[in-house]
Amino acid sequence: MKLKRFFIFIKWGAVLVFVFIFTINASIYTVSKQHIHEKMADLDQARVALIPGAAIFSSGRLSPIFEARVDGAVELYRAGKVSKILVSGDNSTVWYNEVS
Repeated sequence: MKLKRFFIFIKWGAVLVFVFIFTINASIYTVSKQHIHEKMADLDQARVALIPGAAIFSSGRLSPIFEARVDGAVELYRAGKVSKILVSGDNSTVWYNEVS
């Protein structure tokens, strides 16, 4: 009997976690969708484009997501939408420096 209750508890716990995650994602999407633009022409002028850091391989090559972020910022710069690019990232050790 205790095992059955345990599995019911696990089942409902999983359902609640799923509902919580779905609700948070839906809320974030609803609030942020007006700030997501697909076309360069729709963007307003800004002083700075921020590139959040992402993984860099030991070879020095950027990860695909980081490369896409850099390419996007360069595109904004070349289109005259931003006048500066700010790169952030991890530099917790001398062997790993995303910013450089």
